[in-house]
Amino acid sequence: MKVLQKNTLACLLICMYILVLPCCYAQKQALTDVSKKGIVPGTNADITPQLQDIINKAEPGSVIYLPGGKYMMDGPVNIKTNNITLKGDTNTVLVFTNKTDYYKQYNQRVGMINIGANNIVIENLYLDQNFRGSGRKCGDMPLIAGILSGCSYLGKSIKTNNNTIRNCTVYDYYGDAISVFHASTTNYTVTNCHLVSSFIAGNWNTCAHKGEQGISVASGSGIRITGNSIEGALDDAIATHGNCVDVTISNNTVSTIRGRILIDGVTNGTIKNNTIEYLRNGWAAIMLTMSPDTKKPSASSNLQVEDNTIHIHKGVTVAAAIMLYAPGTNVIIKGNTINADDPQSAAGIQLAERLINKTTKTYYFGDKLTITNNNINNFNSGIKFNITGKVKEPGVDITDNNITNHKEKITRETSPFILKLQDNTENN
Repeated sequence: MKVLQKNTLACLLICMYILVLPCCYAQKQALTDVSKKGIVPGTNADITPQLQDIINKAEPGSVIYLPGGKYMMDGPVNIKTNNITLKGDTNTVLVFTNKTDYYKQYNQRVGMINIGANNIVIENLYLDQNFRGSGRKCGDMPLIAGILSGCSYLGKSIKTNNNTIRNCTVYDYYGDAISVFHASTTNYTVTNCHLVSSFIAGNWNTCAHKGEQGISVASGSGIRITGNSIEGALDDAIATHGNCVDVTISNNTVSTIRGRILIDGVTNGTIKNNTIEYLRNGWAAIMLTMSPDTKKPSASSNLQVEDNTIHIHKGVTVAAAIMLYAPGTNVIIKGNTINADDPQSAAGIQLAERLINKTTKTYYFGDKLTITNNNINNFNSGIKFNITGKVKEPGVDITDNNITNHKEKITRETSPFILKLQDNTENN
């Protein structure tokens, strides 16, 4: 009986320890309300020095909270301590004042918020790059970007891990909105963010050049870009560049005047359920390619482009809705809906080789492509080939596509190869 009592007591003590320990740990997740530290919204005072001081003094596990209101920022802040959350309320707005041109000062991209640590969360913040208040116009250089990872402007790029940006808005972006710049990252998530370019914020009619990217990752693995809304993309709306592995780009809504979803040198990528509207003339809504003239050209492999919806507005011309420009190997283009309001654009899907080394005059295309079950309407060519004998003969399987209102269903320009087409189907 005594043994039973001792065992029961021991169990109770263990249970109490298990219950109390998380509470003690939770107390270490310190919440710092910046309004208690002298940062007051609704004034013209620059909060940058005070906010940077709070970030510098924060212990790992800290949550730095900015209550609702408008805060002015003259310069960038950097997060270089691991396991920090920087969060706002539903109406927390950070406005850049345009007092300093940080792109010129550092000769590279600098964010309003710069991440150089691991396990960082940025959430519920509204960043206003305020390009419209800079006195500059389309064609000029940006002064600052939005949320950048890598902190390369401080002298050396920092590889980051396990960072999340969610429920944020970057308004009037002309510099990058959200990006991993000149750096690498792993397990990087951008979700449920809303990006509005200067084209929309400034009510521009056109912008033929300049302007930077919506969401961009230079290099890394475990990239998740999901559920975001991007309005008026000037350059790439979403871009993953050389040497990205395990990439998911899904359920994003994009309107663009020149940009695209760019897949450049990705291994194991899924581009699915995105909606893209082209508002002005451009090149492609989704482009799979590889960068030329690099020391180690990185071809893509194992890509699935599925169930995306692309709409080309009336009077707007693009080269192709989906451009496979040296797309890589094991690529599936499936179940996409591609529609133009009028048949000015060249192709619904275009396949083309790319010159990847000017010195050696080396061209590349890829191999093992499947294009199936796509709905393509109102293009000069449903599917267009620009592949010559300069590249290895690719395996291309085209089946069961529904191509309507076209001059040619399939155009074989400069293509000497025998392509595998299911020509006996009614719609292909």
